[in-house]
Amino acid sequence: MIDLELYKPHPEKPGYLAFDRCATVEEVKAQCDEALNKAGLLEELDYFSIASLDARGDKPWPRARWVACFPVVGGSEGHYIHVEAIALMGDPGQTQTGERQLVLIGKTFLGLEHALAVSGTLTRAFHGRG
Repeated sequence: MIDLELYKPHPEKPGYLAFDRCATVEEVKAQCDEALNKAGLLEELDYFSIASLDARGDKPWPRARWVACFPVVGGSEGHYIHVEAIALMGDPGQTQTGERQLVLIGKTFLGLEHALAVSGTLTRAFHGRG
């Protein structure tokens, strides 16, 4: 399972955990790379990278309710694989409540089935089934 939030032992409650910090974008990307590599898909991608300067590697992963992984058709060819953080309206601690943030992006020229395999592998990894 890809860890988005990191916990440490609770100092006042033995046996309990307390939120420590969000994983960084780079830490999450490394976990995604590991899942894709394990499935034999990482080497087949043209690239898989952090989507923008707004999501630079040392920045914490957005505290979001959901992570969505899905393919989209490229502007002129190929397919992109989006990994987006989705906040729920009214969630505390959100910088952009109700917003979607593209955090990671991949590119493949191997067709829709390949893009679906990549997005499926990532979805399973985020949900602990990878």
